[in-house]
This record gives sequence, C-alpha cells and structure tokens, in this order.
Amino acid sequence: MANQTDYSIRIIDVSPKDAGTYYCVKLTIRHPDMEYISGPGTYVSVSVEYSLTNSIFLIFKGTRPNRELIYNFKSGLFPRVTQIGKTAKAGNRDFSIRISEITLAVAGTYLCVKFKEGKPGIEYQSGRGTQVFVTGELTPPPSVM
Repeated sequence: MANQTDYSIRIIDVSPKDAGTYYCVKLTIRHPDMEYISGPGTYVSVSVEYSLTNSIFLIFKGTRPNRELIYNFKSGLFPRVTQIGKTAKAGNRDFSIRISEITLAVAGTYLCVKFKEGKPGIEYQSGRGTQVFVTGELTPPPSVM
C-alpha cells in the first residue's frame, strides 16, 4: 500500500510496567535477499522498571533455551545497544535501552530478567516481554561505480 501511515507497535497483555517510549520503523521487503540498515537516528526502546540494588538485570531476545543476551546493565559494552535509563541514580526504576541500526532481525520478544546478586543462574523475576515488530519500506543502497 503506497500511502499507508499506520506504523504501530503491538504490545500484548499491557500492564503499568509497560509504560515507556516505543519507536517503530516501517519496512517493506521488495528484495528479500537485501538487508535493511537504518540510519543512526533510528532506534527501538525497550523499557523495564525495577531497582538495581543487589540484583543483576539482563535483557534477552527470545525465550529459553535459545534466547540471546541483548544487554547486561552491570557490564554494558554491547554494540548497537545503549542504556538510556539512569540505573546509577538512587531509587531508579527505569532500565530502558536503545537499539540502533534496526534490521529485520530486531523483531521479536524482548524480556528483562532479574537475577539475585551471587546467583547468576537463577532467575528471580521477569516480565511477560515486549513484542517488537519491524515493518517499512526497503531502500536499496546507492550503486557503487
């Protein structure tokens, strides 16, 4: 559809903890063998609200057993993922991240999982997850001559 303007993100089982900012990129695949890479200003924000005290928070994409670690709030250093919540601030409950350079591979369910300090293999608490959809128009890269 050429002039479609609905670029919605669908979140299932909404609860107060889902409050936050969500961004959507519209992507339509006309050439399935090409990968879409967004500009530096395009991002997806995934948010969660908890306290960091005596806990470790990790954001995963997908569910066990094949989930992928997306971000660790204690160690950081993940390419394309930036922490935007103020986890060092006393009383903080905002553990938001920003994912840049969006591709189709970003689509999926993201979960924030809380682990107790000293027990990294035992999940203490997690949410239901945030479902991220990626849709839009593909623009071919400029031709190189």
